[in-house]
Amino acid sequence: YANIRFKSSLTGEQFLYGTLWVTNAGYHKNVTIQYTFNRWLNKYEYEATHLYHSNDIRNLDKFEFNIDIPHDIDRVDFVLRYRVNGQEH
Repeated sequence: YANIRFKSSLTGEQFLYGTLWVTNAGYHKNVTIQYTFNRWLNKYEYEATHLYHSNDIRNLDKFEFNIDIPHDIDRVDFVLRYRVNGQEH
């Protein structure tokens, strides 16, 4: 899930907010968001924050991210990266 939210309706500042679930395939895991404002000419990376474990048969972990969007931007592209047990998804 992802959407663009206002930080301040007075200034028009915005941020990209998202949540995602990943399979709990190992204790040590890394979830990042690679994003760009100019069709991948420049790219940035943001580490998602772990929120909680599902504690049920699904065995999932929930993460979230908040990425500030500059004023003059009208496009955001992003991909999610999940690293666990030496593998990247």
